[in-house]
Amino acid sequence: MSADFVDWPSIAADDFPFPQAVPRARLADELSVMLLSPDPAIRDDCAYTAAARWIGEGHLDDVLEALGDTAASRFIHPEIQARTFASLILCSVRKGSA
Repeated sequence: MSADFVDWPSIAADDFPFPQAVPRARLADELSVMLLSPDPAIRDDCAYTAAARWIGEGHLDDVLEALGDTAASRFIHPEIQARTFASLILCSVRKGSA
C-alpha cells in the first residue's frame, strides 16, 4: 500500500489490517474527516470501525491526543453524527490510553 493513497474500501474489505506505510497522523486526519460523513457506510462501517480497532490495538498511540482533541471539539458541531461519534471516539481514546 502506498502512502500516496489510502484505499479505504480495500482496507474495510480485508477486515481492517493496519496500513503501516501510511503516516499515523494522516490516518487520524482522514478518519476524523470520515467520521463527519452523513453516509453510515463511510462513517460507521469504515471510519469508526477502523479507528476503534486501531486505537485498541495501539496503532494510533502517537496520535491519541490529536484524535481526542478533535473529537472533543465536535460536541458543538451542528451535525448530530459529529457529536455522536465524538463520544464514541473519546471512549476509544480513553481505553487506548489506559
